[in-house]
Amino acid sequence: MLPFMHLGPVTLGTYGLMVATGLLCALFAMRADLARRGLQADPYSIIGVSGLAGLVGAKLYHLLESPREFFAHPFSLLFNPTGFAWFGGFLGGFLALVLLARQSRMPVLAMLDAASPAAALGYGIGRIGCLIAGDGDYGIPTSLPWGMSFPNGIMPTMARVHPTPIYEFLAAAAMCGCAIQQSPQSQSQAQPQTQSQMFIEPKVVEMPAHPLPFKGRLVEGDPNDVPPAVAMSLSSTSPVTFTYREELTHDDYHVPRYISAFDPASLIGAPVGDVGVTAFASLSISDGDRILGDYTAKEHVSKSFSIYSQATHKEVDEAARAAVRQRIDQKLFSDEARLAQAAASAGKSPTVSVGQ
Repeated sequence: MLPFMHLGPVTLGTYGLMVATGLLCALFAMRADLARRGLQADPYSIIGVSGLAGLVGAKLYHLLESPREFFAHPFSLLFNPTGFAWFGGFLGGFLALVLLARQSRMPVLAMLDAASPAAALGYGIGRIGCLIAGDGDYGIPTSLPWGMSFPNGIMPTMARVHPTPIYEFLAAAAMCGCAIQQSPQSQSQAQPQTQSQMFIEPKVVEMPAHPLPFKGRLVEGDPNDVPPAVAMSLSSTSPVTFTYREELTHDDYHVPRYISAFDPASLIGAPVGDVGVTAFASLSISDGDRILGDYTAKEHVSKSFSIYSQATHKEVDEAARAAVRQRIDQKLFSDEARLAQAAASAGKSPTVSVGQ
């Protein structure tokens, strides 16, 4: 057994190294499972936050099992590199995943399902760290041929005992495989993995555009860049006016190259980032100083890309503009009857009437 590795003046615990390896492998598994399910979530935040919460929970649970000893030497025990309880790690990681699901506006069960293969794989690799360090997680004495002794472990034993960390690793690997097989394949994954996928949140329901029951003059905005219903209803002589504004903000995300270069999923076409844009739009319909309707909309569009396919801002920008204009059209059509009545009295009534 090798509890510690000495690299010159630096001493590294093999258990800690295996925990870090487990988190890295869990990250790769999480990325692949999110892509397979078609879920838009950040695997780096999920693994980073839940992994840290799990380590903190495991340490605190272990310390509070012996509160008298902990309060007698709080700092030395708190920063001791040994002493972690599995159940505390489970509770910490579970709570972190629940909070992350709420923050990401994702169903809690969907988050837990997506994290289960990664959690099983990371746990199994962490248990190999227990085996290498010989920290006392072995089983009862045995005469079976695969029994092992741990004379140089952190908690040494000369007796041949069950190597339970190996059993747990094999069980965790089996659970990881079963969880992956049970995970639903998203509709987007039915296409080749090397194809980038476009996501529009929330989904815009397509409906045919038609002219509004009145005409209007465009006093602000480009006639070629307005919602279709407005474009079909333009007139240079109408007393009704349209004021339309659009704004785009970008939020690109790229997996660091030093991670994607060693991620096997990247080589088979898993996404390594996405190009995202949020489109904001506002439309005001007026009759002089009288406001007939005010409408606003916001749509977010993102397109993932892999090492084999790239996404451009131009195509995502165009999709975002189309989505937000269609959303404005939907609001206009739902308010069409009231607008028609208000526009019929254009130039006659000073009454203010505001739409959605």
